[in-house]
Amino acid sequence: MVSLVSILSPCEVAQSRGSSNAAAGMEEERSSAVSIALSLQKSFRSQGWNVAGANLLAVSCWQARSVYLYFRPMPEASDVALAAGLALVGALTTVLMGALVGLAAGAAYLLWKASLWRPAEEIIRSGMDRRQQSDLVAALVDLCQRNSLDPEDLEDMVASLGDRGSKTFSQFHASLVNFFKYKLNMRE
Repeated sequence: MVSLVSILSPCEVAQSRGSSNAAAGMEEERSSAVSIALSLQKSFRSQGWNVAGANLLAVSCWQARSVYLYFRPMPEASDVALAAGLALVGALTTVLMGALVGLAAGAAYLLWKASLWRPAEEIIRSGMDRRQQSDLVAALVDLCQRNSLDPEDLEDMVASLGDRGSKTFSQFHASLVNFFKYKLNMRE
């Protein structure tokens, strides 16, 4: 009897080994994602969240981390007013240097405000109060119902959202972005 390895060319053997290594790598990546999500879920469970809520918050954090999702506060009218006030105070001084310092301070404040990027995971975990987290969970429960995902099955959610090209991934990502944009007044 001839062994399978002796029938295959060296190139075919390498491809065979490569595909089994790729499959093992994908399984390891999925296992790592599930362990990260489980760790996050435990954190939310310790804060009093039920299984579905903790899973949705954990998967939100996991997805935000995996796609490097960052947000910053949108400038408000009060920010512009403060910058204009600093510039105006500087402009009202009789010394040219005072005017320049006032304008520079106003511009520096606006630049500082625009540079306050924070990871979405950090915002979900510690930058949102319980009511805001509840609003996010409610929005994501609706998404799960539309996509037939069980919010109590963490591993299934991680598997469904692990494929970045899937419709579910796109909808979940869009839901997170829209929540931050419209509920928290932040921009990506």
